[in-house]
Amino acid sequence: VEAARAAYDALTTAQKNLVTNYSRLLEAEAAIAQLEAEHEENEKNKAAAKVVVDLIEALPVPVTLADKEAVAAARAAYNNLTAAQKGYVTNYNKLTEAEATIAALEAEEKAKAEVNAVIALINAIPSPVTLEDKPAVEKARAAYDALTPEQQAGVVNYKTLLDAEATIAALEAQQEADEADRAAAEAAIALIDALPDPLTLEDKPAVEAAREAYENLTDAQKQLVTNYSDLLDAEAAIKALEDYLAAEEEDRAAADVVIDLIDAIPEDVTLEDKEQVED
Repeated sequence: VEAARAAYDALTTAQKNLVTNYSRLLEAEAAIAQLEAEHEENEKNKAAAKVVVDLIEALPVPVTLADKEAVAAARAAYNNLTAAQKGYVTNYNKLTEAEATIAALEAEEKAKAEVNAVIALINAIPSPVTLEDKPAVEKARAAYDALTPEQQAGVVNYKTLLDAEATIAALEAQQEADEADRAAAEAAIALIDALPDPLTLEDKPAVEAAREAYENLTDAQKQLVTNYSDLLDAEAAIKALEDYLAAEEEDRAAADVVIDLIDAIPEDVTLEDKEQVED
């Protein structure tokens, strides 16, 4: 084409007018120019792609988390290429494999961190455990339950959590029992406190009710009845009143015997009545 152009340009104007296929030369030159432009573009694309290829090729196999920035740089460079340039990146699979490895390593690190966080929560539970530590125990349990089964297997101090939960359950059961004991004891205390002072024999049923309530308590509950001595005093007072009444009735009975004997003496006493009077 260049030779034809040189030959044509060497002609005179009159001679050029006789070149009947000049348009064919122009078409050939245009085609050459197009091909050269495409070739130049392809070379530029290849050059741009080679930079990315080299970045990917430089990635170690296998990659580690230390290579994360290099992988990210290769990805950024690849994303900046045109669609045509990306077609020249012959090792793109290596980049995606490296990215998958980095993602897996990060997931593994995240999983380890989550396990270590649970281990730390369990280690932070005080020993011995008290009811005040229940929120800390519940927090550790919630964190443990949020782990996958694989992660849970890595919680090396899980038994400590189980022991703490068992202790909390036992303490709560004991607290509930103590509250029940206290309530039962307070019922007996209230009955004793309700006894009047001073007492009369009419209060005997109330005293007996208080005694029955006390006797129905367990030994532990009885220990919580702080006014038990008042019940004993009340019972002693009732017995004293009953003893006094019994003595009074005994005296009245003895007097009634004498009264009857006296009433039996005739109004007109004779010597024959002497023995009856002496009686």
